[in-house]
Amino acid sequence: MLSPTTPKVDIEFDYLDKLVHLGTFAVLAFLLDSGWSESSYSFKKWGSLLIYGLAVEIAQHHIPNRGFEWMDWVADGAGLVFYGFFILPLLRRLSLR
Repeated sequence: MLSPTTPKVDIEFDYLDKLVHLGTFAVLAFLLDSGWSESSYSFKKWGSLLIYGLAVEIAQHHIPNRGFEWMDWVADGAGLVFYGFFILPLLRRLSLR
């Protein structure tokens, strides 16, 4: 339909929040792994971050207008896996770790 105004297109991406969780936890994994470099990327590292992510979700349950979302926690874990299986091997290949 012809219109003298530009139609407003509203594009919504429901999972952008999950990508933010994934990216944030990949960065946290990098920071923890780099700061605690005397040990490998083991359960101590990724497990502590996974527990931290769960604690954040539990805390949000008690904050008004916020809530516990399992998929946020899953996205946190996906960020840890992304770091361990993609970013860390790349850093090793480039001799940066």
